[in-house]
Amino acid sequence: MAIPLADQYRLALSQPDFRARVGAALMAQAITAFSATALTDQAKQAQRVKLASQVLVDVETWLTQFAWIVVTRPGVTTQDDLSDSFIASTVQSVFDPAAQQLLPA
Repeated sequence: MAIPLADQYRLALSQPDFRARVGAALMAQAITAFSATALTDQAKQAQRVKLASQVLVDVETWLTQFAWIVVTRPGVTTQDDLSDSFIASTVQSVFDPAAQQLLPA
């Protein structure tokens, strides 16, 4: 069973420690995206770079979306599941798909 909805809402929107950890993971992934091997699809690569650039300029713009992505992942049943490594790997695994869904090509 997932974390109760009210707790998901509180974590994603107003829990400073959780949001800080997601923000740090998001910033680290944005930096990594610039040195990663380019995607063969130029449109997807442009979306990746655009998201990375936007995160580096203002991580707060994207923090809430990624906090929601992390807190609602399958398998998260308690707040103990939200370790730093889980947060970092989740942000890393959804960064490119999020760029493709949230940014126009």
